[in-house]
Amino acid sequence: MLDEAEKAASPGRAELAAKSTIEFIEAFDRWNRQQAHEAGASLSRLKLVNKLHCDGPQKMVELAESLGVTARNVTVLVDGLEAEGLVERSPHPTDRRVTIIALAGAGDSLAQEFVAYTAKVVALFETLEPDDQRQLAEIMRKLLEVTSAGDEDSVEAA
Repeated sequence: MLDEAEKAASPGRAELAAKSTIEFIEAFDRWNRQQAHEAGASLSRLKLVNKLHCDGPQKMVELAESLGVTARNVTVLVDGLEAEGLVERSPHPTDRRVTIIALAGAGDSLAQEFVAYTAKVVALFETLEPDDQRQLAEIMRKLLEVTSAGDEDSVEAA
């Protein structure tokens, strides 16, 4: 981490890094959604189906938490996926208030679309030189640690 003198000496670099990151996030978000669309579904649908494919049946509330969306959004996604025969609902074996969501037979094909989508994201980062990939991964890990701390003081302390 930088000490106060180093931070004061380089305010322009931090601002440039922040601006570049915001621009990248916006462009990546557009690109990401386009790749998901080309894979045959919205990004949210792909993520939900992949979660079920990788982790097995889930409670609706677990899906909402892991996808970072509201329970209402998961309900809408599940309604659509269920109507297409991609997922199925079942009651929880011991808690009648809970609904379990699992992949239906056709859901595996959409899960494979997520694999194709993920390959496109990997290919994007493969356009970078290996040293750049390593540096980017290290920088992202550091930023993830700071932003995952859960409070604003963690950014100020960094």
